[in-house]
Amino acid sequence: PHRLRLTLEGRELAARLPDLFSKIDLLTEGIGSARTGGFGHLRVGDAGVLTTEILAPALREVRKKWPDLRVSFVQNTSEGFFKDLVDDTIDCAFPARPPKNIELASHKLSSLEIGLVLPPGHRLGALPEIPYEKLRNEAWIFPPREANSVLYDELLSCCHRAGFSPNVIAEMTQRPRVISQVACGIGVATLVETLKHLCIGGTTYHRLLRPTPTLDLYLVYRKSDSSGLLKSFVTICRELARDFNLRR
Repeated sequence: PHRLRLTLEGRELAARLPDLFSKIDLLTEGIGSARTGGFGHLRVGDAGVLTTEILAPALREVRKKWPDLRVSFVQNTSEGFFKDLVDDTIDCAFPARPPKNIELASHKLSSLEIGLVLPPGHRLGALPEIPYEKLRNEAWIFPPREANSVLYDELLSCCHRAGFSPNVIAEMTQRPRVISQVACGIGVATLVETLKHLCIGGTTYHRLLRPTPTLDLYLVYRKSDSSGLLKSFVTICRELARDFNLRR
């Protein structure tokens, strides 16, 4: 039998076919469903920080106009979200810093306090607010710097301003895993205020003082995206963010 030999152009086309077919399928689905209205597909990069306060209620509101809305979620770092947006694998994202790429638009949604998670029976467990200087002898679990360099550097700076360098014994990104490690008594960890409901196993959440670290959250999307669904979603998210910030 004769073997088929692809030209250079043919190999390039073959490599691109899976992506092309996926986009054709999405376009076909959209055209077919547009006759009845209400169709939409939103691909969201969500780090989980504002899911309850903004993302979930925004999707509920959007579904009133697009009842057949299909939503896909992607988890990544802020830098990973920016790459996903440029590569057109997601439509919008909620990163912890604004993008540098001029192709992307961004809106700051909120600035959230970073608190502390203590293990069960900790000597400071009865205090609702904990000054940084009382934590100089603690073992810390930090988020990796590559996951969020802004947050990492701010946490480090807060410790330095309190007069010590933190003893970082581990770096982890998954907050539930981090809290389980704290529950085992391995160390203390930071947690954004909107995720304090994750504290389990006797762990407790406390405000940090002098200074209080914060995490900025943004909504980012491609400037070139003209989708009515995305525009509506962005508008609703910004309105919900304003209401959320006023309530705090």
